[in-house]
Amino acid sequence: MTNEIRPLDQFGFFGGLVEAVPDALLVIDADGQVTFGNAYSEQLFGYSRSELLGKHYEVLLPARFEGQGGAIRDLFARDPGIRRAGTDLKLFGRHRDGAEFPIEVSFAPLGVGPAMQLVASIREVSDRVRVDAELRDALSLLSATLESTADGILVVAADGTIAGANERFAELWGIPADLLESHDDGRLLAFVLDQLTDPDGFIGKVQELYADPGAESLDMLEFRDGRTFERYSRPQQVGDEIVGRVWSFRDVTSRQRAQDQAREALAQVEGLAAIVESSADAIIGMTPAGVITSWNPGAEKLYGYTAAEATGQNVQLLIPDYLQAEDEVFTAVQNGGQARSFETDRMRKDGSIVPVSLTVSPIRGDHGVTGIASIGQDITARRAAEADLLAAREAALESSRLKSEFLATMSHEIRTPMNGVIGLTTLLLDTPLDETQRKYAEGVQTAAGALLTLINDILDFSKLEAGKIDLDITPFDPQDVMEEVASLLAEAAQGKGLELIAYCHPDVPAQLAGDAGRIRQILLNLASNAVKFTASGEVAIRVTIADQDARTALVRFEVSDTGIGIDAADHLRLFDSFSQADASTTRRYGGTGLGLAICRRLTEVMGGDIGLTSTPGEGSTFWFSLRLPLAKEPGRVPARTVPGPLAGLRVLVVDDNATNRLVLESQLNTWGLRPDPVADARTALDRSRKAAAAGKPFDIAVLDMCMPDMDGLELAHELSKDPGLRGIRLMMLTSASQVSKPDMAGAGISEWLTKPVRGSELYDRLLRLAAGNAATGPASALARPPRPDRPSKGRILVVEDNAVNQLVACEMVAKLGYEAEVAADGAEAVSAIAARSYAAVLMDCHMPVMDGFEATRSIRVQENGSVRLPIIAMTAGAQDEDRERCLAAGMDDYLSKPVDLAGLEEALNRWVPRAVPSSGI
Repeated sequence: MTNEIRPLDQFGFFGGLVEAVPDALLVIDADGQVTFGNAYSEQLFGYSRSELLGKHYEVLLPARFEGQGGAIRDLFARDPGIRRAGTDLKLFGRHRDGAEFPIEVSFAPLGVGPAMQLVASIREVSDRVRVDAELRDALSLLSATLESTADGILVVAADGTIAGANERFAELWGIPADLLESHDDGRLLAFVLDQLTDPDGFIGKVQELYADPGAESLDMLEFRDGRTFERYSRPQQVGDEIVGRVWSFRDVTSRQRAQDQAREALAQVEGLAAIVESSADAIIGMTPAGVITSWNPGAEKLYGYTAAEATGQNVQLLIPDYLQAEDEVFTAVQNGGQARSFETDRMRKDGSIVPVSLTVSPIRGDHGVTGIASIGQDITARRAAEADLLAAREAALESSRLKSEFLATMSHEIRTPMNGVIGLTTLLLDTPLDETQRKYAEGVQTAAGALLTLINDILDFSKLEAGKIDLDITPFDPQDVMEEVASLLAEAAQGKGLELIAYCHPDVPAQLAGDAGRIRQILLNLASNAVKFTASGEVAIRVTIADQDARTALVRFEVSDTGIGIDAADHLRLFDSFSQADASTTRRYGGTGLGLAICRRLTEVMGGDIGLTSTPGEGSTFWFSLRLPLAKEPGRVPARTVPGPLAGLRVLVVDDNATNRLVLESQLNTWGLRPDPVADARTALDRSRKAAAAGKPFDIAVLDMCMPDMDGLELAHELSKDPGLRGIRLMMLTSASQVSKPDMAGAGISEWLTKPVRGSELYDRLLRLAAGNAATGPASALARPPRPDRPSKGRILVVEDNAVNQLVACEMVAKLGYEAEVAADGAEAVSAIAARSYAAVLMDCHMPVMDGFEATRSIRVQENGSVRLPIIAMTAGAQDEDRERCLAAGMDDYLSKPVDLAGLEEALNRWVPRAVPSSGI
């Protein structure tokens, strides 16, 4: 091989072509040395042809390509042929000055075998690489733009097939990747149409555009899920030829909603503006500084200024000088405070003053308070109405005060003669009278009692109307209250042949806090009505518990009867004042119609409820319920909740009244006894004999007196004379005077009780029977044995100006074993007490010369720490304030006229033995 590059002219025509080629042509031998180079190779690499001769071709390549020539030679040895390299291999040439430039190389074999050389055709491609890079950048930018746009892009070819889509398109429509890549245009279209509310409209628009390929389109698509898309379509052209269509889809749901809301807000604003313009109220808008910016017709009417006159003025224009302090209100609102409503005065254009009700509110913007709204109403008419109402209220209060004074006076004036009537009648009935005289006296006593009830009802009602009822909250036992009421009505019920039943459930707490007197009053009213309106059968008083927690109990009191019943239409008005079921009720039974009204008012005052259930002809149940606190101080444990020593005793209960049997059975079960109730004497005998034969005789038998076929006394005789039954101890339940003590003793009856039976008495008598102790007689307060003659218990001074009442008081005092002296007024009483000693004083309050209050104060001054003389007021005043006034004057107790013998005896027994050193007054 020669060491010189051969001149090309030796090749003639072909040599000229090689020299003219704008590529560098090099021949490289098996060792990689350059053996030939054309003219362009000098220009491309910067070496002369003599310099290139013998150099290794790698001098023309950057260092990073060293060593790659052997691989190329081996490739040609295995498979001779033309090879190209450059773009894929990213080859670079190196200029003599070290500069690099991109090249594209084609290789061709020259010769075969070991002597094979390679012809390298080398072309600089810098311009093409730059253009390609720019094209790639442009395409990348276009692709990034399409992928980053918020719009979904779909490109459809002229034949209707899908040519491409960006990811946003698939995302907006929720198209799965596999469906998009499947190129199944039919499935894709079905998927799209299934989401639209109007798929036919979608297809119609597409068909319309394909009929007019050059048209553009913009419309809205509504989705089933509530979304809204904006759809835009334009043709895709290459030159003048339409080759397809581009569709863009944009989710404008939020924008559409915002536009809808804006339209609604605008409609609201327009509506509010219409309201403001049509409002009768004066509505004013102003800046935070108080400059008026809007003024409606209502403001024109109220203040007298037109909108043109008021706009631009300061609101101070309307505020009288004496109300400048209102600036504080506006300042608070200006500083972002809450709306303020108040009543004030405003000055009209003519200088007159008008009272207004104002509401001042801040108008808030993005940067705080931007204005103030004021709404004003003319309250001239309301102020006048309020003045009239105030005057009417004051008149009503004055009328109520005068009514109360009148009632108090009336009560006093009526009670004074009533005391004489009732007292003298009571005394008269205690003397020997023939039948006619006694009948007349009893009639007077009954009429007087009815009149007294009427007076008491009217006074109670007037106090309730005036809100003057004060509750006296003390610990009490509901069973005691119930049994006291039953005892008071026992005689009336027995007189009508009624069974009077009283039952307190064992779960009712024995100590509650409440006004026992008022509860007793309500229960007595309901029970006395039941007795009054029941001709036959029974009246039952029950106390049960409806609910209880750790601190309170909801107690239900009810009275049931088998009386005339009440129509449902009359239930509500029964509790109204002066109301009864019908006029015939008043004519037949009497009464004022105030009792139930008073019961309702008292129940409401105590925070309870009252009502009734009734069936005409069958009877009624009146009830009231009260939520009462449990008493803080635990009282006695009632017998009704403790089994005790009676547990296990077998008791035969004989009573033809089913309610009585149930009550007795419940009480006996509570105490641990084993009751066996029967309804008649024959069954009782049979049951007793079978029990004895079985070796399980009854320990006690409780017998009702009045039963059909065989009464309780006859049953007792049968039980006593049967040898197998003589071990049964007998107890009789009877009404007063139904049977004598000898008759009961003769029938083998050891204990007897008067109906209605108190639970505590029944328990005590059962204990005595169990212990084998006989009783001395019925436990009844109705039959008082006469007092034997005995020396006087002391001298009582009766201070009373009314001659009849003097007589009544002296007779009562004498009956109670005292000696009576009379003083006609307070002055006489003071003188008498200074001269003599007395066991007690009965003091009237209203007398000439010196009244009872002044007399009491004088007596207390005279005592000066010596033994305090008991002074008991006897006054016709029946209200709470009368009692309080008496005690405040120094009196020790209080009796309201008319005074009954039992009440007087109780008071004297309470105070006469307790005379103590006076503490003065």
